[in-house]
Amino acid sequence: MSTTTTIVGTGKYTYEVHEDWARLPDGWTMPAAAVTVDSQDRVYCFNRTPDHPVVVFDRDGNYLRSWGAGLFAFPHTIRVDARDNLWLVDRDHGQMMYFTPDGELLRTIGTKGTARTPASIRASPDRPRTGRSPTAAALSTCRRTSP
Repeated sequence: MSTTTTIVGTGKYTYEVHEDWARLPDGWTMPAAAVTVDSQDRVYCFNRTPDHPVVVFDRDGNYLRSWGAGLFAFPHTIRVDARDNLWLVDRDHGQMMYFTPDGELLRTIGTKGTARTPASIRASPDRPRTGRSPTAAALSTCRRTSP
């Protein structure tokens, strides 16, 4: 029996794909929306499961913890900053939230419920598409954030 190895990336940034890398607790699913890694090689998966939307693994895929239950409507983006804090974007709540690595909320940008969801921003001949919900975050080295 042969096994297939999948390599992704280019140049010096190539990686071997391990489909079974993440070791979740029994019965859990994890429909991933975004993934980031901090300076201690902890892997954060922001996913669309309401009971455990942020799942944290060590570099070998071992489950460490989860947090964020009940906070998110539509998880979309996760980024780690220079201090290992996390910026998470919830598209449908229209918010960007700033957390410690353990899930303590430090700051919220945006007002929950004011986002324009895809159904509400459909363009029509008499109503062009004029606004969108936040879907990403860009972090800079000078500690400025742009939604």
